[in-house]
Amino acid sequence: MIGINTFEEYAYLRPLHKKLLEILDSFSHICKELGVRFFLAYGTLLGAARHSNIIPWDDDLDIQMTRADYEKLKGFFGSRVYKSFSLVTNDNSNAYDQNFAKLVYSDSPSSFDNSTSIDIFPLDYSPSFFNPIFFFCCLRLFYLKRIVSSKRTLMNKKENAFKRFARKVFVLPYRKCSTNQISKKMDRLFIHFKSKKYISNFGGVNFKELCHVKSCYFASSKSLPLANRMYEVPKYYEKMLQIIYGKDWNAIPSKSKRTQHADHNYAQ
Repeated sequence: MIGINTFEEYAYLRPLHKKLLEILDSFSHICKELGVRFFLAYGTLLGAARHSNIIPWDDDLDIQMTRADYEKLKGFFGSRVYKSFSLVTNDNSNAYDQNFAKLVYSDSPSSFDNSTSIDIFPLDYSPSFFNPIFFFCCLRLFYLKRIVSSKRTLMNKKENAFKRFARKVFVLPYRKCSTNQISKKMDRLFIHFKSKKYISNFGGVNFKELCHVKSCYFASSKSLPLANRMYEVPKYYEKMLQIIYGKDWNAIPSKSKRTQHADHNYAQ
């Protein structure tokens, strides 16, 4: 186990980590009230497995839950604030275009760009990749994600004239759709499969983090420490980490490969 105190250059993030852990602890109590289960996911799962804490250079938390629990959570929060928490989704905010929810500690569901937030990813049951309808849905999902990415680039970045023209041609079929509307189309792709042989995290940010595994991975669970609390993780969490991050998931990456989601220079 690699302790977080080994990385003193990231000490400036510890106040943020403390706040995130407080939010996660409070959220776990809300989930118990609702009868909703969640599992640590992505970098948060990696941190628990490798450091027994948040990854020293990480600046957010990721959890995942089944689609049924995810929809139950969405229904409970709606657009309201509960115990200073709001849940931002593509249903209650037209400015939000992700396929996962953000639990934000604030008094306004519109402030989803807050650094003290938790990303909540839905898990969908699915058949094998060899199912032709399912395979087509995966291709369409990839296409729509590229459309959303291109529309964001057109809105936020300056490019040379040729690249900008090519991007406009690419998004032409969805020129009248907002990125929020496209994200809702993506949500509808995977909720109708009746097969429960596999489970997938299609709400993830990108395909590099796609994890399509047998449902037995989530049929039972273990607990891992995250700072001073124990949280549920999938029984075969090590296999999942290997799928997402490679066989050397437990090794410390070089400094150039340590990614963050925001610029924290102000905190140093």
